[in-house]
Amino acid sequence: MSDLHLLRDERPIEGRLFFATPWGKKELPDGSVFDFDAFYENELKATAEAAGFTPVRADNIYGPQSVMAPIWRGIQQAEIVAIDFTLRNPNVAMEYMMAMLIGKRCVYLTQDPDDIPTDVRGRLRYIRYSDRYQDVSRMREELRNQLIAIRSEPVVEMALVPMAAGGTDPVPATVITVTSEFAVIEASGGRRGVLGNADVDYNRIVPDMTRLYSIGDRVTGAFDVDTGGGMKYTLLAGIPNPWPRLRTEFPSGTTISGTVLRTRDGIGAFVEVGYGIDGLIHTSTLAGRILFAGDQVVASVIRVDSDRRRISLTLDRVVSAAGPAAPVAVPAAGLAEFRPGQRLEAEVVKVVRQGDGGYLLVQLPNRRKPAMLHSSAMSPELREGLVDDDIEVGEILDVEVLRIDTVRDRITVRDLPETAS
Repeated sequence: MSDLHLLRDERPIEGRLFFATPWGKKELPDGSVFDFDAFYENELKATAEAAGFTPVRADNIYGPQSVMAPIWRGIQQAEIVAIDFTLRNPNVAMEYMMAMLIGKRCVYLTQDPDDIPTDVRGRLRYIRYSDRYQDVSRMREELRNQLIAIRSEPVVEMALVPMAAGGTDPVPATVITVTSEFAVIEASGGRRGVLGNADVDYNRIVPDMTRLYSIGDRVTGAFDVDTGGGMKYTLLAGIPNPWPRLRTEFPSGTTISGTVLRTRDGIGAFVEVGYGIDGLIHTSTLAGRILFAGDQVVASVIRVDSDRRRISLTLDRVVSAAGPAAPVAVPAAGLAEFRPGQRLEAEVVKVVRQGDGGYLLVQLPNRRKPAMLHSSAMSPELREGLVDDDIEVGEILDVEVLRIDTVRDRITVRDLPETAS
């Protein structure tokens, strides 16, 4: 190991699960032979993938000292490390040491508790298994549960040295340029980075950064240098990304119990799901039912869309109705509140496809009557989505007011393509 310098130069990759296990066929103390490769392929790997992880196993590349570097890199990149202490394998012990140096979150397995190092045996919670069907079935369930649970634990990893190519550096900065998709920020000393619309809030991807930030605004986040040398700025440094866990724990059809956190006229009710993320029960699915903040409800998951950071729900029943403390009327905005050229966020409330065209009805802020977005006023990308039936109720669009018809109380809009500023 003299040629291996344990310097931290890689960041964790979300969802990466590193397995430190014996490999090949080995004789156990009772004289039986156990195939660790088959156990990994058929049980460990399958369980990891079912829990939403990408499993990696590097035990079989031991040989010359130089190949230890990939092992060290694999452990650094792992979100979680799984360690099998069976047979007191020296390579596994070395990988355990590496994981402990960094402070990795780990899960532990063994066929014999006596194989766990004596100085940690009483402190570790481990999963015991054998080749018996009942033990393997129980192991899979316990491993899956531990992997899901451990993701909610705080990350306490330490960098052994400041990372040359990766890591985060908390620092306040100032917005110097802003477009719909990103803002360029500058810290003292002239250091610059890009704050993208996906690095602001795990609850959403900001549809238009110009509505959130202006030149001169101060932000407090962190520089994030990726291994390719790119520099970005993020407000999410140190906050675990909840979406892989949500996707795993709340598949379509899952029933949840939650509290209505807020409602939005013409859109629906937002219900807490988990890990600080809300799901939407859209108005179109409520059949006239009105929900209020504080209502306790049971709902079913329609879909978890991690790419768009949205969870769609449907109401099953109201367990406890809070109701408003007093009727509060939110006045709808009149036509005088709008003007041609005004840019707004709009919620799709109806999709009508007619051959190679059609239209959308979209809800503007504080206006009950939807606006019309005809296919003739759509960008090529949105029109293609309409024709391909790839636009959903609840989708947020950036739009611009085209015309206001005061006689018929109508507003027509056009969508703004992603490159519009």
